[in-house]
Amino acid sequence: MNERTDEPAPEMDVLIERLGRMVEEDGLSRTVGRILGVLLISDTPLSFTVLAQRLTISRGGLSSNTRLLQEMGLIERVAMPGSRQDYFQVPANVWRIQVERQMKRDAKARAHVEAVLSRGDALPDRARERLATLVAILSRSDGLNVETLALLEEGRL
Repeated sequence: MNERTDEPAPEMDVLIERLGRMVEEDGLSRTVGRILGVLLISDTPLSFTVLAQRLTISRGGLSSNTRLLQEMGLIERVAMPGSRQDYFQVPANVWRIQVERQMKRDAKARAHVEAVLSRGDALPDRARERLATLVAILSRSDGLNVETLALLEEGRL
């Protein structure tokens, strides 16, 4: 952040826009990524008004996208003493929340694929191989995520 203007430095603007594009590639709105980017680089919670002005987006667009980010656990609404506005920040445990979400998603996918594989010989051999590989990848990913959670808990990440 630029201390004099409380606006992001130019390189941070680039980061905010790139996060927007990355999130958009994953099927969410670019605005979701931009909001997350602004909050990731902010040392303090930002008000709804400041977010809307900084990102030059409508209040309606900001409202729906902050709601989505809250549901995903990526941001949280906080109260500021003496203010009636909504303020937002990235929770301290945001990365733990996201790793746990990924683990749940992967476990659900793995269970579905394993159920299909357990139904017998209805699948062609090549399809069975591909699905077995997917189960192996999801299992390996789970192991890495468990390791990541331990490192986060120990403060080593």
